Amino acid sequence: MNALNGYVPKLSGAPKPGAILMHEGIGEFARPGQWIEIDAAGGGIINLSNGNRLPLNNGRSPTRMFAGAPPSPADVHVPLPISGWLAGYRQPGMFLLDELVQQQPTDFTQFRYRNMSAANTFLLHDPRATELSSPGQVQLSSALTDGKTQDLRLAVFIPWRTDQQADFPFQIASARVVWNAIMLWREYQAFKSGGLFMTSGNWAAAARTALSGNQNWGPPGSEGSDSNPIRDMKAARLASTAPITHWAMSLKQFDWFMAHPATVDHYKAFQTGGITTGMIAAAVREQTQAGPEMQSPVEFTIPMVGKGLIHNARATTDPATAASLFWPDDIVLGFAQAPTFPPNGDVCTAVTFRLKNPTNGAPGSPPPGAPEGVPTNNGWRVRMVPLPLIGSGGDLMIIDISESTVFTANDVGAYISGIS
Repeated sequence: MNALNGYVPKLSGAPKPGAILMHEGIGEFARPGQWIEIDAAGGGIINLSNGNRLPLNNGRSPTRMFAGAPPSPADVHVPLPISGWLAGYRQPGMFLLDELVQQQPTDFTQFRYRNMSAANTFLLHDPRATELSSPGQVQLSSALTDGKTQDLRLAVFIPWRTDQQADFPFQIASARVVWNAIMLWREYQAFKSGGLFMTSGNWAAAARTALSGNQNWGPPGSEGSDSNPIRDMKAARLASTAPITHWAMSLKQFDWFMAHPATVDHYKAFQTGGITTGMIAAAVREQTQAGPEMQSPVEFTIPMVGKGLIHNARATTDPATAASLFWPDDIVLGFAQAPTFPPNGDVCTAVTFRLKNPTNGAPGSPPPGAPEGVPTNNGWRVRMVPLPLIGSGGDLMIIDISESTVFTANDVGAYISGIS
């Protein structure tokens, strides 16, 4: 609009701030050298020199230039999604099951594993002899146990059209949803109330500790009169047939544990600096070293007791219900891992036997259609099955593993109940 080409700095002759000096005329409305202003509230342009008004509302009576509230960002631009951005919840750190229980690959769904007798290790023999006496004799003894892996399998349908038009990696996001669902089910079966490791009858009597009513750990402020978490863990450690390498508890129990006066005193005895500073440093040392990309759960060190792991996974069985922590608040567990596992050198609390990637009958070869270099012993398999007749067509992504998690020595570790 030529008439509005006269935006000039404020001059001494301007009749009011914001006035525009006309360099060219607008018909009979304004002549060169006159001053005008844009009246947003009244809906037009006003000639400040003679009072004429030029409405900008299609000739209707003067109204506001914009009806209602001032323009919002949606009125002045089209928002576009950032390519590749897809925020999603994730469980804090890696699930705890694979941190506590080691994996052993198997060649077949049905298998046998062998445990050596405890007598090979603990039975006392008298080896004293004379020059001509016959030596005493010991004998290797072991037992076979039958096992069978359980298929775990989920799938997600990937429409070709959606995959082509999505502004984020649709296949990767879909695979993440399937993987998370399988991992969450594994975690839930292991650590829910009544799960594999939360059932007292699955542990040998020697590994079980039931705290009395006055020995509970928390919540803070409601500890029992004879409560002492450090004492309880040390007693459970003494009862374990093999050294406990990892302690595991829920996030709430960790908060109770760290706030407990007996725990504070224990850490104080091993810290050269302030109590709180030392406790925090021990709890987050691994986290700060690895950064936000760390995959393992929060780890903390209990001086002279062992390494602690915090279970913080959540689950819900109803989409309309908020997810919640499912580790029982009254149970703390101890686990022993084998330092030479595999190859099957030392006893441990439990093992996850996992079937190697299935093949079409050629031992040790990748599954049909798998890219070159796919490992054959990690147990995971991904298949893309074309389904051109469903809707506009697509692929069914199937992800599966076959495994079985079992106690191999239920007298190794600790089951402490009565925490709350």
